[in-house]
Formats: sequence, structure tokens, C-alpha cells
Amino acid sequence: MTTTTLLEPNNVIPSWEFGGEEKKEVSVTMRKLRQQFDQVRREVNQQEQELERLKRKLEQKQNEEFAVEDDVFRKTSNISTSKTEME
Repeated sequence: MTTTTLLEPNNVIPSWEFGGEEKKEVSVTMRKLRQQFDQVRREVNQQEQELERLKRKLEQKQNEEFAVEDDVFRKTSNISTSKTEME
């Protein structure tokens, strides 16, 4: 029975046993995942900016609405005051 050792020249271990191919596959997969993450992160940032813009617009509209309501209230209270004064 013959035995061979790792130091013997006939004992060649393929590169896939050292993980060469696996490293390449992992590298490619990680690159794709990073690209997907970057794309999703860009979309999230855009949507967050749009949300902030809409919030500011909503706040502006609410302020305008309060101003109009206040103006209407002042006019109606002034009318009732003038009506009582006329009577």
C-alpha cells in the first residue's frame, strides 16, 4: 500500500479546494448585493425628501387655512358687533 503526503509533487490539490472559486463567487454576490443596497438606499432617500417636501407643503396649507379661518372669524364677529351697535 502506497501513501502520499501533501509535500509529494503528485499530490496536487485543485484550486477550488483552497476556496479560489468560492471567493470569486462570494465577491460577485457581495458586489451585486452592495449595488442593490445602494439603489434601494437612493430610492429611500428620494422618498424621504419627497415626504419632507410634502410635510412642509401641508404645514404651509394648514397655516393658510388657519389664517383664512381667523380672518373669517374676525369678519363675522365684527359683523355681529356692528349689528348689535346698529340695533
